[in-house]
Amino acid sequence: MKTIKLTKKEYKKLIKSVVEKTAQDILAMVGESTTIIYKDKPMDKKQEMIESLEYLKKKPAKTKQDKISIDMLESILKNMK
Repeated sequence: MKTIKLTKKEYKKLIKSVVEKTAQDILAMVGESTTIIYKDKPMDKKQEMIESLEYLKKKPAKTKQDKISIDMLESILKNMK
């Protein structure tokens, strides 16, 4: 599954470009397993790190770099609280 994060401006542009398309056209364009997330406000750095950490923890097969990144993000977030 792909996730697309959009700003308000990007979201409006996407909606404008697909306004005349049917739901089937949109699914064919982005794929059925795509989730579009609309965010009204840009994330702050802390929230961005939290989401990155959650993503890395959910990965079924973690690489060595993923494990290093998880440890690093956890220690940074621990010191930020």
